[in-house]
Amino acid sequence: MRSSFATLICLMFAVGLTDPVWQPAACAQDTSANPSGIILYKPPMRGAPAVGGRIAAAVRGEDKDSPTLLVLAPDHVGITSRKQPVLYWYISRPTTCRIEFTLNDEQRGETVVRKDLGLPKQAGVQAIKLSDFNAELSPGIVYQWFVTLEADPDQPGKDVYDGGSIMLLESVQDLEKKLAATGSAGTPRIYAEEGLWYDALSASWDPGNKRDDKSLRQQRIALLKQVGFGASSPGKPQTAVAGEDELLRFLSK
Repeated sequence: MRSSFATLICLMFAVGLTDPVWQPAACAQDTSANPSGIILYKPPMRGAPAVGGRIAAAVRGEDKDSPTLLVLAPDHVGITSRKQPVLYWYISRPTTCRIEFTLNDEQRGETVVRKDLGLPKQAGVQAIKLSDFNAELSPGIVYQWFVTLEADPDQPGKDVYDGGSIMLLESVQDLEKKLAATGSAGTPRIYAEEGLWYDALSASWDPGNKRDDKSLRQQRIALLKQVGFGASSPGKPQTAVAGEDELLRFLSK
């Protein structure tokens, strides 16, 4: 078993570091007595692997009436503690175009999953379960995942896609103990404080008891804003910002 964040640190230096683009919190917030408190995501490192982050293309196709397509992923390599995490993506309206999910092991140059997702029955956030494809992540490997809308089968250049990066951290010290102590309401915050962004987002949908209250919606929005959604930044097109703002409005309903 590799030790907690030591594995992650080794990987960061193995693949090279970018300039610091995201900061850990200056001090921890004690939210244990405030189950509806604001969630605080604390990235596990100052820098990110050079191969990671959002892989954005056209948020919307050339046709102004085409849907907005976004993956819910951070602007750096997001970490998970699950071999078969649930990934989320957003589409602003139903479409008759083919939609494909791809999971790539960039370090080995291999495609792990390439599957048709079918047609979304309604607009909104959609879930991708790796368990549905009998796929598992390997520890310490940076994967890139994409959702692609095939606007025109004869013209691949018109495809609309968005993607993110994810890595499995094999062990997080005392994670199970902390989760057991907080209960289901505090689960998203524990994951966020441990730097497990994908796990925190997934827990905010609380599939166990199906509740979907205002505090959980606020947690989803906070998690996305803390990794760059809706915030203007150098190099980010206004169309991308508009698409992200559209997603945040949808999640606030």
